[in-house]
Amino acid sequence: MSSPINYPPKEVIEPIFGKINFELVILWMVNNNEACTWANLKEMIKPSTLSIYLKKLLITELIEKKEFNQYT
Repeated sequence: MSSPINYPPKEVIEPIFGKINFELVILWMVNNNEACTWANLKEMIKPSTLSIYLKKLLITELIEKKEFNQYT
């Protein structure tokens, strides 16, 4: 049984100034949960945008892919 997913606070999702920082949202979710799946992240970010930022974070080794569809 998987643990419940923690989602970022409104301040992270809807910044007062500027656009949403997708890297911050992904990093927040990965750091505040045991692991995040594509489906968990897709609830916050549309798939095309999610794909771009996940690749970027994986290349810079800020996150890692533990198993199929699981990011930590």
